[in-house]
Amino acid sequence: MTINQYFGAKNTPPIQSIFDLIELSRRGLPKKAVATMARHLDLTQADLFVILHISARTWQRYTDEKLLPQDVTEKALQLANLYKRGEEIFGNSEKFKGWMNHPSPIFSGKKPIELLDTQFGFQAILDELIRIDWGVLA
Repeated sequence: MTINQYFGAKNTPPIQSIFDLIELSRRGLPKKAVATMARHLDLTQADLFVILHISARTWQRYTDEKLLPQDVTEKALQLANLYKRGEEIFGNSEKFKGWMNHPSPIFSGKKPIELLDTQFGFQAILDELIRIDWGVLA
């Protein structure tokens, strides 16, 4: 799956390079595209709000076509990129989603999804995915 497919093909311009991600981050994603992504990733709204650092009240004030702020858009793009990478490594989305929702001793017994509220958490998960991809057991 490509990053664009998470957001719905017609909701975002094609993302083909890091420069497309930068430009899209600056411009903002529509709320509807991020909601579509959350459904594809099987995220609850509560999880989405924690990851994106946005309150339910603020989220509700946005119309579907309203562009989200840069910081929220960056987190959404980062999340889509993480899931895309995870699906590539695990071979399919269901296996990766299962891994994300299963407590792991590598993460002190926490589920990987519980770490996505910080940049350090994103990085720890990406680092672990690289180890898994290379066959290095930590």
